[in-house]
Amino acid sequence: MAAFYVDPPRAPYWPSQHWHTSTPEEQGMDSAMLAGALEFARATDLPLHSVTVIRDGLLVLDAFFYPYGPGMLHNVASVTKSVTSALIGIAIDKGHVRSVMQPMLDFFPGRTVPNLDATKWAMTVEHLLTINWLQVLGATELAQIDQRVRHQFHAIVPLLDTFKS
Repeated sequence: MAAFYVDPPRAPYWPSQHWHTSTPEEQGMDSAMLAGALEFARATDLPLHSVTVIRDGLLVLDAFFYPYGPGMLHNVASVTKSVTSALIGIAIDKGHVRSVMQPMLDFFPGRTVPNLDATKWAMTVEHLLTINWLQVLGATELAQIDQRVRHQFHAIVPLLDTFKS
């Protein structure tokens, strides 16, 4: 029987300050195509602030468009909804969330929710993802909910701990 060596898989990491980097080619990507995409964005005045490409956990492209640059804070508008939706999809795929129809209160067992009623029990993950939870609760009820509880509704699941496995 022939023996052969296989590199062990890399231990997963979560960047605390900086991503590990790689060339596009080392990750099976074409740097000329990435450069072409950046040039197209510049030449056509696409309203981009930056483009970041992570492949297999490694940073392969991090480009900024004037006047933006590294470390600058600016409004990212609705990008949070896209990221949250992607994470919920992963959570559903891994079985941590049953479906978008799952009630939000399922994620907070043992928590006391002020003025708990059928409307709050009916609030689902889908309501959160589509920002329809304000319509479900109504402005008056929302104003009555403790700030800490509102923050927890946004958290849904402690995603970092959930996706480490």
